[in-house]
Amino acid sequence: MANIITKKQVGLLQTAKTKLGLSEEDYRSLLYKYGVDSTKELTQPAFKHLLKTFQRLGFEMQDRSTAAQLRHIAKMQADMGISDAGLGSLCQKTVGKSNPETPGECSKVIEALKAIKRRRELTADG
Repeated sequence: MANIITKKQVGLLQTAKTKLGLSEEDYRSLLYKYGVDSTKELTQPAFKHLLKTFQRLGFEMQDRSTAAQLRHIAKMQADMGISDAGLGSLCQKTVGKSNPETPGECSKVIEALKAIKRRRELTADG
C-alpha cells in the first residue's frame, strides 16, 4: 500500500477538479477508469497519468511553494487591512510587477509586508 498517493497529491487533484469545473459525476467516472472509487485509493502511476490528463484539459499547476506563499501574502494583506490596489502597488515597487509569480518574488513581497508590519507596530508603540 506504500504506492498510494499522499494527502498533498489528493488535494492537488481536488484543486484541479475544481479549477476545471468537473462535476462530481465526471470526476468519479475518471477515477473509475483507474479502478478506484476514491481519490485516496489512487496509486502513484495512476496519479501521474490523471494529472497529465487534467493538464491536457487546461489545468495549470503553480509551483507548490508559490501557491503557499500566495496564500500567506493574502492572509497578511487581510490581517493588515491592505487594499488590493495597495498590494499591487507594493508588488510593483518590490518585484516590478503587480503580482509575484515565482517563489523568489513571493519571498520579496512577504519580506516587504513584514517590514511594513514592523514599522506599523513601532509607530503604534512610539
